[in-house]
Amino acid sequence: MKPISRRTVLKIIGKSLVGTAFLGLVAKRANAQETTPAPKIISTRGHSVKSIIESYPAVNEKEISLYKMRGTRGEIIDGMYERSTHGTKVKTPLPEKLKSIIHTHIIENANPNLSRKYKIKRMMYLSPKDFRAFNQALEKGAIKKPIVFHVATINEKGKVMLYTSMRFGEKFLEQYYKNNPELHNTIKEICQINEEGLKNPEQIDAYNSLVNKLKNHGAIIKTTKL
Repeated sequence: MKPISRRTVLKIIGKSLVGTAFLGLVAKRANAQETTPAPKIISTRGHSVKSIIESYPAVNEKEISLYKMRGTRGEIIDGMYERSTHGTKVKTPLPEKLKSIIHTHIIENANPNLSRKYKIKRMMYLSPKDFRAFNQALEKGAIKKPIVFHVATINEKGKVMLYTSMRFGEKFLEQYYKNNPELHNTIKEICQINEEGLKNPEQIDAYNSLVNKLKNHGAIIKTTKL
């Protein structure tokens, strides 16, 4: 039998190592796909947004987020998913791919000492925390196209009682990126508000008034009672 040269042996070992490395990479990617939940797609064909929200499990107990992506039709992404034992997390897509966001606020999460009227007023708009996230995306230049935030106010029985749409379109974005001082000051005031401080009617009225000042800069805010 003809002896195997050292060069041939090294070639065989080399091919084996490359194959092992490749299989390891494939396995690593497969494991990553298994541990990273794929987004749940909800069909909107034949369903109203109201019915989708109200049929969502425990919607009167936890806030949810649903995303409409650019370039898609007849579907929204469920922004809630389970990550092992860490509970429910929100998975937010890249801002530039978002067309609109549907978010729920539960009136029972408001200060229990408030009247029902002010619990609703407290939960009808984006919260200061939501605005901070929005402003961060704006500061990074990630939002170049109009985006719409829908806030559905949920009552004790899990029913949508109020629906507010807040559209930030071309006019708003143009003023923001041209550094309109009045607009930037209004957003800054909104973002600096402590959510825990919105516990009495005066504070809530002041906050809602600030939010509505955004209409002066191209934001379109409409509320519908359901």
